[in-house]
Amino acid sequence: MIKQVIKQVLLAIAAVLIVGSPLATEAADSLPPLEGNLFIHKYYMDDIAEAGLPNDGRLAAQIPESAVPLPGVTFDLYQIKPIDGRYPEGKSLVVDADKLTVTDEGIAYRLEKSVSVQTNSQGTAEAVGIPQGSYVVVERPVGTVTLDGKEMVVNPSPPFVVHVPLTNPSGTGWLSDVHVYPKNEGIVVGKIVATSRALNIGGTVSYLVHAKVPAGISDDDAAINSAIRFTIQDVLDDALSFLPDSLKVYQSDQITSTGADLAELSAGQDYDVVRQPDVSIHFTESGRQKLSKKKYVLLAFDSILNTHVLANERPVVANTAKLIFANKNGVVIEKQTLPVDIHTGIIEVTTVSAQQLAKLSGASFQIASSKENAQNKRFMRKDAQGGVIDFNETGYEEAEPWVETTNAEGHTRFEGIRDYLSTADADGEETISRFAEYWLVQTKAPAGYYLLDQPVLVTFDEESSTGEQPIYTISTQIKNSKKGLLPRTGSIGAIVLSVLGIVVIGASVIFFILTGRKERS
Repeated sequence: MIKQVIKQVLLAIAAVLIVGSPLATEAADSLPPLEGNLFIHKYYMDDIAEAGLPNDGRLAAQIPESAVPLPGVTFDLYQIKPIDGRYPEGKSLVVDADKLTVTDEGIAYRLEKSVSVQTNSQGTAEAVGIPQGSYVVVERPVGTVTLDGKEMVVNPSPPFVVHVPLTNPSGTGWLSDVHVYPKNEGIVVGKIVATSRALNIGGTVSYLVHAKVPAGISDDDAAINSAIRFTIQDVLDDALSFLPDSLKVYQSDQITSTGADLAELSAGQDYDVVRQPDVSIHFTESGRQKLSKKKYVLLAFDSILNTHVLANERPVVANTAKLIFANKNGVVIEKQTLPVDIHTGIIEVTTVSAQQLAKLSGASFQIASSKENAQNKRFMRKDAQGGVIDFNETGYEEAEPWVETTNAEGHTRFEGIRDYLSTADADGEETISRFAEYWLVQTKAPAGYYLLDQPVLVTFDEESSTGEQPIYTISTQIKNSKKGLLPRTGSIGAIVLSVLGIVVIGASVIFFILTGRKERS
């Protein structure tokens, strides 16, 4: 009797435990709903590292302040056909939309096109009432977007796998509304002039190119990694002669870095340099793997300003750099920097007569960088390539004299001299320390005119060298005085003067003779 009572009590307790246990609840909810809703929230961020931890499928309580909603972004959803109950985990997804396959860790899964959705003005795309299952979501490239009035090139989020409905965070049920937050990272590349922007022809300019390392620049899967491409190309103008030995490539966690934070990459191992005629730096698999550990890649190199600059309407050379990134899914993204300018200066000389202001040809000049140099005939010279070399600079002794002569219109020009001295800070901002002064010395006068006896000072100024469209050119006018007329041979005046001279000389001789006689007497 007692055994039967105990048995019934144990059975009752077991029944209570089974009905009230979490196992019973999970069993009741163990099967997902037949359909669900996917909400894709799309944001642009300069740095996706600020996005924080991955979302768990629920609506995010807070969005980073730096995140900007992106409207007009299209997503294609493909339902995944499992293989023996296995789905891709999304570690190294490569989607082939034409073949309707997705490959993950070497396994290819079949896909079925589901729907396409586009983000609204709040950056949200909604796929409502889609059948229960696992989906791969592919973002279509949008290229350039306008944010706060500025055009930005964005790197599309890589494809990702999402289950709809999704197991809730506690693992006890399902989320019918699934929220995902794929972020777009900006493709950032810039270029600055690290030295003065005013140069003599033959002068050296230093450039610095900085780029944010794109997300997905390297992949652990060797086959996938081999398909990724990353190149930085400098679009060199004909007026710039690249100096190959000056090129240095660094990785860093700061956009402008010096010292210990910089780690130099190795040419031939981490990158290859190709001239075509632009300078292209192609990063190898080794280089991309190293870059994936840092935030920025920095390029530093020098170029020489050559005489081609003088063929331009203004003596200005604009230069840009371009980033080219092909991700593992074959999407190619390009971003070009804003142009940065360097320039040289020009002095225009016009020679006229002091009296009638008539234009005078045949006047020759040389130029010096100081009054002392001008007075000591230490003039600026030119080398065989047309480069301007000043006194005490390398190559001065071997260079040729620089002489300019006025034409029939009385004009000549000294082209290819810097118009000011300046420095540049770490951001490429230029500060002018002083405007350049030069002294012109006339080494040959126009026929029939006196030679100038003093150097002529010419100075560049704010009007010529600053503002929105400076011409970097100054003009000066040189006035030559005409020589006076000397008497011609055989003229009456000449005869009269000759006779008078003879009479004076004769009188003097007679005077000295008579005086001598008197003294002897």
